[in-house]
Amino acid sequence: MSDVLLEVNKLEKFYSKKLFSRKSSNSKRVLGGVSFSVKRGECLGVLGRNGAGKSTLLKILNGSIGYDSGQVIKRGKVASIIEINSNLEPGLTGQENVNAFYKLKGYLGSELKSKITKAIEFSEIKDEINDPVSKYSSGMKAKLAFSMAINLDFEILLVDEVLAVGDFIFQQKCHSYFNAIRRRAAILLVSHSVNLLKQFCDCGLVIENGISVFNGGIEDAVSQYMSRIGMTQKKHNLDSELLMFGESFDNKNKIQCVDVKINKSSFKVFEKLSISLKFELSFDPNNLIVGIPIWDDQGRLVTAVNSDFPLDSIHMKGRTYKSTISVMCNLNPGKYHAVLAIVDGPEYLYRLPAFSFEVVSTPRVFGFFTPEAEWIYE
Repeated sequence: MSDVLLEVNKLEKFYSKKLFSRKSSNSKRVLGGVSFSVKRGECLGVLGRNGAGKSTLLKILNGSIGYDSGQVIKRGKVASIIEINSNLEPGLTGQENVNAFYKLKGYLGSELKSKITKAIEFSEIKDEINDPVSKYSSGMKAKLAFSMAINLDFEILLVDEVLAVGDFIFQQKCHSYFNAIRRRAAILLVSHSVNLLKQFCDCGLVIENGISVFNGGIEDAVSQYMSRIGMTQKKHNLDSELLMFGESFDNKNKIQCVDVKINKSSFKVFEKLSISLKFELSFDPNNLIVGIPIWDDQGRLVTAVNSDFPLDSIHMKGRTYKSTISVMCNLNPGKYHAVLAIVDGPEYLYRLPAFSFEVVSTPRVFGFFTPEAEWIYE
């Protein structure tokens, strides 16, 4: 038997406004010639912005909808963890939902009993299993639905944005289980969390407007995805900046000659980072504040440097501002993106992406930053 368990060749899908015509002049292509394969023991991460075609691809692969042309080859049983709460009937108890789910999947006798027991134990809601699902919290529903889905028998697993269900402890258990099953299955994982994809995936597929624009190693796939949504310094797309950084401002009537520079583009942990900043105002400010918020490569606001802390006021020569900001770089390895924000009281004068930089690899770091610590032994 081939090691390739899931194979997709030149897959196309069209949606049409006309009821009986799939490819009319009003049709919209949602997938256009997508091709990839996933081997046993391999996890393929699928990246793309909302509307790129990821959900349509998953629905085709799990058999929910058809496709117009191409080929889908599945060598083994398929299980999907997609819209997981859709498997739950709120009018039934948790126990009744679990029983019905596995019976509908064709399990009988001792095998049925074993599946039910394992799902309930994994869900960690045994004490509430006889309560109506309508009374469950969203976290409890997600735990139960996830536990039901992962205890199916399968060779191919389709997963859509659900590895962060429940609390932290339950998430870690899900991650451990996911690592265990990947040895025996071909897995396709869709997520907007590039950290999650880097953690679990061997390779990545980037979809843009229904077309596969990259298929290769997961690190390269993430880089391609991030660059295409405008998070690199080389390509600033205003729509993408709006998604990541918020609204942009440049009040040229009040602020001119804005110049911001960083001393270099690559740093080691605990190395000094120096930012030089200069601009000119056409008015006398009342309460000027300069801020430099910093985002990581996943679009998370990590920290910010602000002139009003620890200082109370800004020193200017006339209407010209000039300063150098020196900061110890204790961010952990990764790529970061800074925005320069200048306000006078409640009024934004300037807010645009300023620079990007990288913190290079250092052995044994954890979390987002490394605090400078002194160990005293007695």
